Amino acid sequence: MENFVNTTVYLPLLRQFCDSALSLYRCGYPYGPFIPHVFPRYGAAPLKIFYVGRDTYYWVPNSHPNGFLRCVEERRLGDYLRESANTVTPERTLEWANNAGSFWTLAAKLQIYLLTGELPGDVRQLTTEQKYCISQLGYGNMNAIEVRESLVNEGTWDDITDVETYRRLKALAHPIECLKPLLEAYHPDVIFIFNWEERPDFFDGLDVTWHKPYYE
Repeated sequence: MENFVNTTVYLPLLRQFCDSALSLYRCGYPYGPFIPHVFPRYGAAPLKIFYVGRDTYYWVPNSHPNGFLRCVEERRLGDYLRESANTVTPERTLEWANNAGSFWTLAAKLQIYLLTGELPGDVRQLTTEQKYCISQLGYGNMNAIEVRESLVNEGTWDDITDVETYRRLKALAHPIECLKPLLEAYHPDVIFIFNWEERPDFFDGLDVTWHKPYYE
């Protein structure tokens, strides 16, 4: 089974991004934008839970046969959406666990605990039922275009030839990364946001009440 991306919501946003973003890719940014998606059995989950991180660490490269720039040129944006949605699979998240995948370790443990009441130890040694729980989660990020820190850690920041153009590209992706379309696309019951950066713009278009005293 494949992951799922809601094309009704995200394909128009991706087309809108394309209208202005293509010329900005001259800055050297190597990936297409991240699009929120869900794992194969999300629709059958008794509690639909989304896990939102800061950004990806690598993504679909533009050199890929279904890379963003090639799909735009060949008018195959649907292929890019499917490629993007299936870059991370339930199986791969468990390979990254307890290592570079601290995000996925936390997401996996929370997912299993909330759906079964059991808190696993090593997520690389899960039961069949626990692995099934992983296939029911949703995945999002607060940044559709990777932040500078991630690109530096990857060793790709030096490929950015024009920082100001990169910033403009990142700003253009904002409608994709907001919470509102994610809610419209997947109707989650619970959302965990694993990002220490305070981003009020993530909630653009929503009626939000902040409760800062809870973490001050």
